[in-house]
Amino acid sequence: MTFIDQLAVYAVKHGSTHGVLPSLIIAQGILESGSGTSELAKNANNLFGIKKGTGWTGEVYSKCTGEYDKSGKYFEINADFRKYPSFEGAVIDLCNKYANGIPGEKTNRYAAVINEKDYKRVTQAVYAAGYATDPKYPSKLTSIIEKNNLTKYDKEVIQLVKIYLDAGHGGSDPGAVGNGLKEKDITLTLAKRVEALLRNYQDVQTKMSRTSDTYPSLADRTNDANKWGADFFMSFHVNAGGGTGYEDFVYPGSSKSISYQSIIHAEIIKNIGGLVNRGKKQADYHVLRETKMPSILTECGFIDSSSDAALLKQDEFINGLAQGHVDGLVKAFGLKKKEGTEMAEQKLTEAQEAIRQEAIRLKITDGNDPFRMVNQFYAWAVTIPQAQKIEQLEKRIAELDKKLK
Repeated sequence: MTFIDQLAVYAVKHGSTHGVLPSLIIAQGILESGSGTSELAKNANNLFGIKKGTGWTGEVYSKCTGEYDKSGKYFEINADFRKYPSFEGAVIDLCNKYANGIPGEKTNRYAAVINEKDYKRVTQAVYAAGYATDPKYPSKLTSIIEKNNLTKYDKEVIQLVKIYLDAGHGGSDPGAVGNGLKEKDITLTLAKRVEALLRNYQDVQTKMSRTSDTYPSLADRTNDANKWGADFFMSFHVNAGGGTGYEDFVYPGSSKSISYQSIIHAEIIKNIGGLVNRGKKQADYHVLRETKMPSILTECGFIDSSSDAALLKQDEFINGLAQGHVDGLVKAFGLKKKEGTEMAEQKLTEAQEAIRQEAIRLKITDGNDPFRMVNQFYAWAVTIPQAQKIEQLEKRIAELDKKLK
């Protein structure tokens, strides 16, 4: 039995009862104990470097350990650590630490760790709470989790849906080209928007085949999705060849894929306005054939059609496409929005509409989605130029006043 297999049993058992992701527990064990080969692990079954602390009545193991001060400078000290009869004792203590906090503190500094279902956020939460002093601690844990596909153990604790988003083509392969557009650019934009929208839903993780203008081979894409243990594979494309409209494909005879296709296709069609519906189809494409999970390939219009291309150049249309893909995934997998993301339908008052129109005229906004929660840096970026102009005008007025006096 490997170290991961041995530790996973305890991580799932006690992580589930304490609300701690098993992937976090296992990754910490790998990182802090060198997969069970460290001095503490061998001599004290202490995988997580948990020190003696107050109230500990068990055995103690003393050793020299490295620390980092607030400035990031490394130093060494002698410290007493807890000695356990087995690895399970170490896992129990770690989970209790996260669930109950530090004795004597009024609030639990690890509260953000409990019931967090995203492994990237939970590694940040552990570091932010002061568990470790190494500034690279979160990135090290994240790398270990991804390299060893540890999120598969999280699925035994939470009903997690893993969706792989494949932006077709990229890098040296532009895909279809026409009307001043490149397929690789559209697919990347679309995949990123789908990924961003899915962040508003709980119990879902996403992974992208590419996040920039690179070209992973077809085998790279399917191998990556298979290794990651995706529950669904979605590949974005744009058509060419003299036609017009939207269509999608699944692998012939794949009952699960066909079932998901019916749901996703219907939701996309609802969101793309007048684009022709070319129907649900099947094909023996590599990304559909070589993926071990249900999959779909969407062809979002014809790049060589002037009418389709005109739509693909519109940000509003791309947003609709993205929303359609997300609505399909939400319906297919029963995804629920995170708390705080639900907003009631709101209508603008006459006064609000006047403000919106003036904001559009001044080019402060495009006027879309007026009730959205705006990133503050975006708000600053669009308002600072206006404020600077006002500042300059005020200076000129002041100078003119001096001259007139």
